[in-house]
Amino acid sequence: MRASAAQHRSVRSMIESMDILLIEDNPGDARLIREMLISNADYDSNLTMVETLAEGLQALNVDHFDAVLLDLSLPDSRGVDTVERVIAHAAEMAVVVLTGYDDQNIGVQAVQAGAQDYLVKGETNPTIITRSIRYAIERRRVQTALNKQTLEIAALEERHRLARELHDSVSQTLFTCRTLSEAAILQFDSNPERALELMKDANRLTGAALSEMRVLLLELRPMSLTKVSLKQLFENFTEMFQLKRGLDITLEIDDVPPLIPDAQIAFYRIMQEALNNIVKHAGAGRVHIGVQKRGDQLSMIIQDDGAGFNPNDVTPTSLGIGIMHERASDIGADIEITSVRGAGTRVAVTWRIDGEG
Repeated sequence: MRASAAQHRSVRSMIESMDILLIEDNPGDARLIREMLISNADYDSNLTMVETLAEGLQALNVDHFDAVLLDLSLPDSRGVDTVERVIAHAAEMAVVVLTGYDDQNIGVQAVQAGAQDYLVKGETNPTIITRSIRYAIERRRVQTALNKQTLEIAALEERHRLARELHDSVSQTLFTCRTLSEAAILQFDSNPERALELMKDANRLTGAALSEMRVLLLELRPMSLTKVSLKQLFENFTEMFQLKRGLDITLEIDDVPPLIPDAQIAFYRIMQEALNNIVKHAGAGRVHIGVQKRGDQLSMIIQDDGAGFNPNDVTPTSLGIGIMHERASDIGADIEITSVRGAGTRVAVTWRIDGEG
């Protein structure tokens, strides 16, 4: 019982001592907010006050805060964009908007942009403001924990996928290579021409297994996907794909500057999904992949000569279409998938190279 009480006091102390950054340019409002926080004896609030967004962002870069109280009408920033800029600097910090805008639409937009709450000046009091900050901090802590758990689950699923790939693909390929080699040895004296053919097949499959192992080793460490150029990533994967699937793939990839990690991974995953779909559904013999940089635009086009399909006959989530759209949306890229029966399929992705969509 004593341990439970001690734990309870520990939780209370974390909540009841709050370091708060107030970004407010109106001295009267700032003084009133300070008085409301001080007047609540249940909470020890350490308040830092600044008058501009630039000062606020600088403070976030230097110090840690439990929460940010944010006005939406500042000398250097107005509206919901102010919330987005604060979130970009402190994604795991609780943000409570405290503004004179009594507008439900703006409130909804602020929450959608990442704020935990939206309070209107003149409609708050010491109890409301401290309760809002406390709940915002706890919601942000819970969300951060959930995000971490989601990432851990995704990493576990990826490891399981790679393990399946090693077992189902690479192991099977190596077993086939050994079988071919044994058959070649048995026929070496009686039928040398057949033995040579078997050894050529074993050599081709060994090359495919080595290429696939290089790709899988890269994917075991996802950040490794961002340490090499996009061109090298595409070359590694398509080499393995050609050797393993017998698909004729041509690459034309510009030497693009280093991409932000999310963009590089998104382009790579879209290419992977497109090739997997081609093998599963298109029955294509040839694929052309082109990546070009034109000004601030990076474009990727994947064209196959397969059977194609009628877009009206499939749902947006069919054939991996949903996955590709999701990957493009994550980085603010445009994607267009067009297909005609008997004339192949074309996947076109366009992204602003500065990463802002």
